[in-house]
Amino acid sequence: MSRQSAPTRGELFALTAFFFLCLMGVGYLVASLIGLVEFRGVFL
Repeated sequence: MSRQSAPTRGELFALTAFFFLCLMGVGYLVASLIGLVEFRGVFL
């Protein structure tokens, strides 16, 4: 029972997947914002 505090493979995978989902969400948000600004800069 000495390795109880260590994360299991499933927990590690879920944590990594959640992290990448958050990263993709933020990246998509930033990319859409930049795209919007560039779109306005080109067509206005």
